[in-house]
Amino acid sequence: MSSLAALPVSLRLTHTTVWRSYLSDNVVIYAVPAFADNYLWIGYTAGGVCFSIDPGNGEVIEEFLDRMGWTLDLILLTHHHDDHIGGVAHLRARYHPRVFGTSEDPFLPPLTDARPTGQARTAPNAPSVFEPIPCPAPSHPAHTLLADSGLASARCFALDTLTVKMVALPGHTPYHVGYLVQETIDSQSPASRLFFVGDVLFGMGCGYVPLDTPPGLPNEEQPAMLGCHGASLRRINHLLSDNDLIFCAHEYTKANGEFALRFLGAVQHGLAEQDDSATGQPPHNAPQQGDPTKAEQDKQRWTHLLRAQPGLAGYVGRQGKTLAPHLSRWRRLIEDRLATLRHANAPASVPFSMGDERRTNIFLASSLGELRDDGHLPDPATLQQDWFSFARTAKNRGLSP
Repeated sequence: MSSLAALPVSLRLTHTTVWRSYLSDNVVIYAVPAFADNYLWIGYTAGGVCFSIDPGNGEVIEEFLDRMGWTLDLILLTHHHDDHIGGVAHLRARYHPRVFGTSEDPFLPPLTDARPTGQARTAPNAPSVFEPIPCPAPSHPAHTLLADSGLASARCFALDTLTVKMVALPGHTPYHVGYLVQETIDSQSPASRLFFVGDVLFGMGCGYVPLDTPPGLPNEEQPAMLGCHGASLRRINHLLSDNDLIFCAHEYTKANGEFALRFLGAVQHGLAEQDDSATGQPPHNAPQQGDPTKAEQDKQRWTHLLRAQPGLAGYVGRQGKTLAPHLSRWRRLIEDRLATLRHANAPASVPFSMGDERRTNIFLASSLGELRDDGHLPDPATLQQDWFSFARTAKNRGLSP
């Protein structure tokens, strides 16, 4: 292990504790907690290059860098929300780092190119990471272009011994990006890649998707935001292997897992209700008198879902027999992951592996892409997108506890 291993595992600052989240011969990554649940990421390479991803709070980053004796060389921005860019002006005034993001986002701070020259970058002449990527409506077949295009549209640059690829991940905002970090290693010794995904993917969840038209999109393109976000999740699923690590910007894993269990319970109730109706039998899980049982809560949530999303009943009716075993498996895996988190002696659930997300993230819904039947199902991308749209809308509009 390089001299990076001698760096502190954790460091107590004035208002928070910073801890080491990843270590290799080439790079160390620190998690800097901020606000209620944000993680501000700091990386430091074996060659002494320091970079920050989404520094929402400049003062806490500055205190950490001063304690470590580092200067900031580069800032990487995923999107324009204030808890991700709020510290840029402060850090720029102190350290004069290069600031990198996508010029398509009109709300980002002024950017400089990621090249060592640091020349100012103007939007009209900057190559666009978004040009090959459509933002189709939720059921549009062009969704598959996001997954199929791989890294063809990603901008790539070197950072010491690391290769960094900026990948378009629209949905949470129209011009959200992620940064896929690959270490330069011997081809005989594959290592995990690190994907800094901002607010697109969380542990057992995903970022908020606006159901109202966001700035910069005409009204008729409002449904495209759900389509874009679902396609971005499928793109992540396409790009990463199970051992690759996800670095998201918020600690939401436990809350997301608990929501997923409530949502899956409601949909399972809907499946049982439809089966009982089809056979003419009374509901087999009818609750007894007294306090609401789990079955009664599931029924209440299912009723709530149908009020908000009338199309869900038809979707479940069409896909019910195919979905049923996946819902049960999801619930078991989510319960197991939540139990592990409760017993883990760790300061955070982040980073987490892509393999964990494939098994437990209902928004990613990767297992639905594996379904095969007699031809009555839609193509996997459409099946995943429809499911994602229902689940994300339920999360946006609230699901009773």
